[in-house]
Amino acid sequence: MTCDVNIEVEVCECPTQTVNGVIGPSRTQGLASWEIPEPTCPAEPKQPIPEFNGLFTKGEHTVQYVYTHKSASNTFDITCDVNINMEACKCPPVQTFKEILRPDASKAFVTWQEPTPNCEVTLESSDSTAPDGLFTVGKHTRQYTYRHETGFSMTCDVNIEVEACECPTQTVNGVIGPSRTQGLASWEIPEPTCPAHPKQPIPEPKGLFTEGEHTVQYVYTHKSASNTFDITCDVNINMEACKCPPVQTFQKTISPGESKAFVTWQEPTPNCEVTLESSDSTAPDGLFTLGKYTRQYTYHHEAGFSMTCDVNIEVEGELCRGKAINPDTEVCCCGEVHRAQSGYKCCGVEYYNTLAHECCDETRANIVPKGERCPNAVYYVK
Repeated sequence: MTCDVNIEVEVCECPTQTVNGVIGPSRTQGLASWEIPEPTCPAEPKQPIPEFNGLFTKGEHTVQYVYTHKSASNTFDITCDVNINMEACKCPPVQTFKEILRPDASKAFVTWQEPTPNCEVTLESSDSTAPDGLFTVGKHTRQYTYRHETGFSMTCDVNIEVEACECPTQTVNGVIGPSRTQGLASWEIPEPTCPAHPKQPIPEPKGLFTEGEHTVQYVYTHKSASNTFDITCDVNINMEACKCPPVQTFQKTISPGESKAFVTWQEPTPNCEVTLESSDSTAPDGLFTLGKYTRQYTYHHEAGFSMTCDVNIEVEGELCRGKAINPDTEVCCCGEVHRAQSGYKCCGVEYYNTLAHECCDETRANIVPKGERCPNAVYYVK
């Protein structure tokens, strides 16, 4: 007969337990808890059993439970590990969601992603009921507040930027040279402040224009995943004829006793930006004798043309032997100056009273009393 004996060998083991814990914002430790591990074989704790929860810093930690197995034929220790992985619960990096505002709108529609933390939390509050909305130009922030089951709360932000797509009007001033009907104007090609592509061929940034106001337009198209629109950039061109000021006449009277007058005038500067090329006066002043004069100023413009502007000068006065006299108080008799008197006349260089004398010969300045015979006179008797 055969008799059997059954033998069973069991493995005494203690599977490792892994616990994940979190550390709240602005904290250095977080709470972790676990179940007390036990071996699969009969055993008694070799040392006091550690608590099944505790505060831990960020990183990996291990809590060990040591048991002793005793039997009639075997005695050994077995260790049960609890691995604890502590991670900081934090918001994702702050994201900025940008949108371009249409030129004809006051607000832009923006969508974004909720800033969910990297740990298990519950949304507690938010200043947006949905991750989208209408916003004016500028920078905005949306906040989401979450709560963790261990008791802490945290707020995560989303930044929103709405930019206006603009194209400031450019103004260009151009000039038309003398005896011309058109002038050259040039400018920089304008571009919008937002990404855009030309909708039509770009006009040349220069051209010939008549006097007056003109406008050149550049049309662009902006395209994005959520927005498509056209924007027009204007270049306003103001063409003005470059011309001299009206001719001015500067008059001066020679002072008594002087032979010349000192005259000052204003340079006849044109109404456009020019450079003085030449002039027949080194300064806007000078000494002039009796008469009329013209001073000319020639200017050059960067567009290539030149122009000449005039100033007229008139010097007046009464001269006696080349010196000016005062006609209100003085009389010149053949180069001799006399004080002006009522009832007096010149006779050559002499100045006589017509009530008491008479002039016999102006060439020789002969004067005799009234009624007397002039010297060397010839009388004919009839």
